[in-house]
Amino acid sequence: TMLIKGGTSAQTASQSAQAESLIEQIVATYVGHVNANTTGSLADVQSQYPAHATLSYTTLTMEGGIEALRVTATVGSSTATTLLTQTRTSAADGQVGY
Repeated sequence: TMLIKGGTSAQTASQSAQAESLIEQIVATYVGHVNANTTGSLADVQSQYPAHATLSYTTLTMEGGIEALRVTATVGSSTATTLLTQTRTSAADGQVGY
């Protein structure tokens, strides 16, 4: 049997799916927290999903002093990244949806 060059292997597809699944779990946790609270959402994500070989965080400060957290999940050669912000700072701010 001959493999076609340039195609996505089953292993790469599986790794990509695992990285994306982890990011989706983290985003769901974040959305639940940020919609219920006006502070602490980024710290909550980090406490529920501690950094390890697959998961890393980078803390950022965006324009206007808005806190942000870049979350990267790496499984094998596949990487998925998202950026979470703490822009909901008062109960009058609209809820977040993804």
